[in-house]
Amino acid sequence: MIDFYLDFLSPYAYLAFQQLPRLAASLGHEVRYHAVDLNWLKQRANNTGPATRDMPLKLKYARTDLQRWARQYGVPLVPLVSYDSSRANKGIFFAEHQSDAQRYIEALWAETYGRGRDMSSDDVLASVAAGLGWDVSRFMQFVVSPDAARRLLESNERAHAAGVFGVPTMISAGEMWWGNDRLELMTSYLREANQAGREQGRGQ
Repeated sequence: MIDFYLDFLSPYAYLAFQQLPRLAASLGHEVRYHAVDLNWLKQRANNTGPATRDMPLKLKYARTDLQRWARQYGVPLVPLVSYDSSRANKGIFFAEHQSDAQRYIEALWAETYGRGRDMSSDDVLASVAAGLGWDVSRFMQFVVSPDAARRLLESNERAHAAGVFGVPTMISAGEMWWGNDRLELMTSYLREANQAGREQGRGQ
């Protein structure tokens, strides 16, 4: 199992997601998705510096670098028009109940980083839910409910307890990796762990 921590506002989490399901399948692992509030995690980790988008020089570089990664992965990456990811994140809990978390995440990111649409928009959220065949009214009610807010807070707290301080974070086999640029290291580690497990099994 690979635990994947994400906030829909993160372009690096978006990029990691473009690779992770395929890599996990090649390793014989499933992916378990965890919605978190990135700003909450940063505050709890005492990372109170300004966001990249508030530092013009760093932002200029980051945008160029993100496009490099997008070309490397062969995916679009359109700058966000809104960083309000709260309802989109909460939608992951509804998706889990439908056993459809991965398709929801894929569809939501296709609308935002893929097409440049506003993730906080009722139209975007409703169209994603409709596209997945869900009861749109129930979904829209859920993402503003106290239950959804409670579940996101609990997810934040569990992530913090597990050592997560940013996104994307992947945890598996007792190890943690932060950033889409750590996927290769994660894959190598888990491949070696799989091999060690097979050798141990043959030796018994």
